[in-house]
Amino acid sequence: MRLQNSLGLLIFTAAAAQAAEVRVDAFSSNGGCGNNPSFDVVETSALNPVTNSKGESLRVFFNDFFLSTNYAGTANKNCVLDATVRIPAGFRFRPVSAAAEGSYSLQPQGQTQGFIRVSYEVQPNGWTAEASNQSPFTGQGDINCIAKLEEQLILGCANEDTTVNLHTNIDLSINQSSNTFSQMEIDASRQNHDLSWRWELYSCSIPFEERNFQTTYVAYSGQNIPATVRFSGSQGTFQASGLNGSFSQVTYSNRGRTVQGKWSAGGSSGTFSFYLVNESTGEFQGSWRDSKNPNQGGVWNGRYI
Repeated sequence: MRLQNSLGLLIFTAAAAQAAEVRVDAFSSNGGCGNNPSFDVVETSALNPVTNSKGESLRVFFNDFFLSTNYAGTANKNCVLDATVRIPAGFRFRPVSAAAEGSYSLQPQGQTQGFIRVSYEVQPNGWTAEASNQSPFTGQGDINCIAKLEEQLILGCANEDTTVNLHTNIDLSINQSSNTFSQMEIDASRQNHDLSWRWELYSCSIPFEERNFQTTYVAYSGQNIPATVRFSGSQGTFQASGLNGSFSQVTYSNRGRTVQGKWSAGGSSGTFSFYLVNESTGEFQGSWRDSKNPNQGGVWNGRYI
């Protein structure tokens, strides 16, 4: 018996300071997602005056996103979704997860197996996550597959609107040895059965950005060198006596409490990582490494000026 078709649902959730809203500049899907998916943007929670955050969602409705087969062998379906989202000026964006939920009916039980894989990429940053069912589906049941970013990667802040593209793949597969009817479906027929994207959106005010730090780092010679450090988005500077250095490819994690990237100064270069110890004083602990000799490096500490 064929499972009833129902609308699938793609939710993008955001926790945003003030009343900012992520907008969708472009949306597209391939034929595997069914006929002409549509979407809308809704508010999922009102502005919270204590946390200064709100919830938002982008919901994409599928007309017929399912995979079914009557024949022995392997059947596959691939759904590709692309959503270009616009991040408001003065806010930063952290992708969290993509999750596919639905249902399956695979007969005969124990002989017919179903598989799902969910993967996504934040373009052009190249941040990716992927998940699949740990054991094959068989018989009847629910689908719940969540791909999470292990690192809390955050886009740098900007004084103007920025965009990222959310590229998502959902692969369904059924493998059966007889000519019986089996089906897998991504649907919203019951509560919490859908396909979801999650992110966080919050104001740019984080400890490491647009603040001057009084720091000390251990140089190649082993000396403690005083330096003034400042970060702005994906770049930064450090100034010591007779030396001007720069930071590049700067990213923030742990909700802005960790900053890492590359440094260069005086013909040398390498990587660095700082971790905030005290938000009120700006005290941080960190380290630097040389790009040509990773064993060469030292500690780097500082605080707000």
